Amino acid sequence: MRKHPAGAVDWVRIVRAGLEAVGSVYVLDRPIVFEATKDKPVILSAIGCDADYLVTSDTTDFAHILGTVVYGVKVRTPKSFLLEMGVVA
Repeated sequence: MRKHPAGAVDWVRIVRAGLEAVGSVYVLDRPIVFEATKDKPVILSAIGCDADYLVTSDTTDFAHILGTVVYGVKVRTPKSFLLEMGVVA
C-alpha cells in the first residue's frame, strides 16, 4: 500500500516547485502546547519563518491542530492543502 496515495503525483508535479526551504527557527515568545516533543520544532519553525502553511502527513502527532491555524500558519495534510489550493477536486 502506498503511504501517500491521494494527491501525491500532483504534489510533486505542481506544488513542490514553489516550496521554499528554511532552516529551523525557534520561537520562544509565544506559548504553545505540543505533546510530541520531537515535532515541536516543526511547528515552531513554521511560525518563526512566517510560513503560510505547514503541510504534514503526520496525522498522529499533528492531529489536534490539523485543519486549524496556529499563529497564522494553516496546518493541513497534503490532500487538504491541494484541495484548498484547487489543484485537485
